[in-house]
Amino acid sequence: MHTVSVDHLDHGDDDWLEDLEPEPHPVGNYNTAVAEWRRFLRDLGDEGCSGINRMLLVQLFSALEAYLSDAVISLVHRNDGVLNAIVAWHEELKDEKVSLLAVAKNPNLVRDILIAKLRRTQFHRFEHVNGMLRASLNHHLLPSRKEDRDFILQSVKFRHACVHKNGNDDDGKPIEGITFDYLRRLEAIFTAMVEKLDDVIYDLDNPPNLNEPDVPFFDETEF
Repeated sequence: MHTVSVDHLDHGDDDWLEDLEPEPHPVGNYNTAVAEWRRFLRDLGDEGCSGINRMLLVQLFSALEAYLSDAVISLVHRNDGVLNAIVAWHEELKDEKVSLLAVAKNPNLVRDILIAKLRRTQFHRFEHVNGMLRASLNHHLLPSRKEDRDFILQSVKFRHACVHKNGNDDDGKPIEGITFDYLRRLEAIFTAMVEKLDDVIYDLDNPPNLNEPDVPFFDETEF
């Protein structure tokens, strides 16, 4: 009889996550990933089998989730206003208690706690992320058109079925509807969400200089 010993998991092995620097180019990474995704989808066309289409759906979600995670974490690193707004909004963090000694030892303790929480956030929980961005950026992540909102919220259920149930629904039947056209529409909505959020972040990072004097305009036809 063989004896098998199992060591307790050392969750400290995940400490490297806390040492990661914020990703400097979230939108560039998303655009690169989606460009490759589009080429693969185009090459398959309508001939893609259901299994491949499911994988393409999951990969598309991965690209969007990576962008959202990287963009928000990067903002928290460099913008105290965003950091404070998310902490005040977050149900699990707004009443968090820490000791003065801990704060004295680490002035960035609040930022570190929030980033650790964000790294473990499921960014496909779009309604949760939408609330976070409304509180911190006054921005709606979800599309304004109800038809599009319903479409992507339904896609989250498809994602769950693909990731956790090998593409089957709660009754064990294969889900249907993840077609070439479906994937193309989903990517268009996801990309529009990314572009709108990136515009908001750009404006936040580049506020207008109200102290800059106006440059007089001369009409050359007057001379």
